[in-house]
Amino acid sequence: HLIFDDDFEETFEDSDQEYSGSYEYDVKVPFKFSGGLSFTLRNFLLSGSAEYVDWTQLEYKSSDLIYLNRYFNTDYRGTFKLRFGGEIDLPAITSKCRAGFVYDPNPAKGLSADNNRKYFTLGYGILIDRSFQMDIAYMLGTWKQMTYGDLSPEGTAEDIKSQKIMLTVSFRY
Repeated sequence: HLIFDDDFEETFEDSDQEYSGSYEYDVKVPFKFSGGLSFTLRNFLLSGSAEYVDWTQLEYKSSDLIYLNRYFNTDYRGTFKLRFGGEIDLPAITSKCRAGFVYDPNPAKGLSADNNRKYFTLGYGILIDRSFQMDIAYMLGTWKQMTYGDLSPEGTAEDIKSQKIMLTVSFRY
């Protein structure tokens, strides 16, 4: 069980309404099964993994949200998240180049494949000396979604594009 405590405050432009509050709710998360394989040949590493989550098992335990549990069983489904990656070791320059792909399906039933999240990654790592390493990675995520709210009760179609750059510095002793 997880307990979430959401504090929020929201003000809309063109409105004098302000929403704020704190909510605490207990959630039973669904089970996950995962497994993976990797294969190394000389300076190349290939890997893949799959993770199954049965989203119909998601359940609110808080009494004021229990009525929502019926939607998880009827409107959600199990999903397989897939991850694939590769790495090339360049020993002459003590570096590694990496690339990967993640396919993360939306658990809601009846959505098109455009609603599934797809992530593409590129990375580079270099060992600067025997104890200092630096890695940089870029991740691009894409998917579509509909967002509903007070300002758009009919829904807003969104094309989401998420980009991240990550830098890691490691010191080994």
